[in-house]
Amino acid sequence: MKRKEILICAENAPFDKKDLLKDRKYRWSDGQGHLPKCWWTVVKEDDLIVEKDWLNQEIYGRDSVADKLVNLSINAFNRYSFRAENIIS
Repeated sequence: MKRKEILICAENAPFDKKDLLKDRKYRWSDGQGHLPKCWWTVVKEDDLIVEKDWLNQEIYGRDSVADKLVNLSINAFNRYSFRAENIIS
C-alpha cells in the first residue's frame, strides 16, 4: 500500500525565495487552475512536519506560518486529477 501524500501550497512566499523553492522541487501555480496562486509540492505525510518547519525557517522567517497554508491529501482517486490541478472543487 502506498503511503499517503500531501500537497502543500506555499502562498505569499517572498519573491526572493523562489530559487530556494525551485531547488526543493516546488512548482508554480498561477492561480488559473483550481490551486491558488502559490508554490506547491507533494510530500509524504511522514515528511509534512519537516517541510512545514523548513518553510517557516527558510521561506517565511517566522514560526506557525506553514500551519495556516493550504494542504490537501493526495490519494488514488485524485492523484491524476491533481496533475490537471483539479483537486479542489
